[in-house]
Amino acid sequence: MTNIQFQSFPNSIRNYLNFQLEIVVQNYPFILINEPGEYIHDFRVAIRRSRSIISECKYWLPKEFVKLSKNILGKIAKSTNLLRDYEVFLIGLNDLHDNFEPGFENEKMKFETYLRNHFKREIKLVQEYLATEQFKNEIEQYKNGLKVLAESDAENRGNNLQEIYELLISNKINLVCYFSSTIQPAAPADQFHALRIQYKRLRYLVEFFNSIIHSDSFPEMELKLKSVQTILGDLQDCSVRYNLLDNYLEESINLIPNYESYLRGLKSRIEYISHNLRSDFFNHYQSLESSGTFDELNKIRLE
Repeated sequence: MTNIQFQSFPNSIRNYLNFQLEIVVQNYPFILINEPGEYIHDFRVAIRRSRSIISECKYWLPKEFVKLSKNILGKIAKSTNLLRDYEVFLIGLNDLHDNFEPGFENEKMKFETYLRNHFKREIKLVQEYLATEQFKNEIEQYKNGLKVLAESDAENRGNNLQEIYELLISNKINLVCYFSSTIQPAAPADQFHALRIQYKRLRYLVEFFNSIIHSDSFPEMELKLKSVQTILGDLQDCSVRYNLLDNYLEESINLIPNYESYLRGLKSRIEYISHNLRSDFFNHYQSLESSGTFDELNKIRLE
């Protein structure tokens, strides 16, 4: 096997993180002047990818940088969470009405107005945060951290890309397979959410290594992993909607009976969809495992 020559693993991480930072910097001015739409999506995904790779590759990075990025990127990600929750509900509201009882048109309009008003409020809060000097300073601190990523830690841990790949990928595959095979269909939503994060991190690792060596095998692997991750993501969206409805019902008093019936009907519909998604997950996982995708990922040689 021929060892691939590359600058260093920390430099490879830095190049990837700089690319993600460019996406953040390019999109955030448009979030300030427009309805977020695709801009906030690309902004959020770039932050998410950066946090994931830093977390997975932290042993090859200076502790100071890991701590700095965790604080800054975590804060930025948190600022958009509620915005995404309301957006998810608005986008999926019509789908929730498939096979729903007829009528309730007025109730649907009332609840949609409630969601849209909160969505607009969250847009404003995100825009206000992104317009602050504090946000700009935090981005600048993160940029400076990227510029001075030290390489001494990597030298002590080995610079053979194949060994690093096998360590990171095999550990993540073991986690994904263990939790996928042991999780129960009736497990709490947060357990499925934690599993979704592991799938996402595995996919981002594959994407990251593809940015280094551009293997023809990686894109197909990413798509297979994404299919399972999407199901778990839809399941998490159900959980978000269900909790939001629960909170809304608890906070509301003297609800008109028809409106309360409509909201509880939405909850039942979410429970039904969630049950089907859990079944879909187990079917997709079994298909993924039997297809040999995990074995193929483990066997890839970076040469």
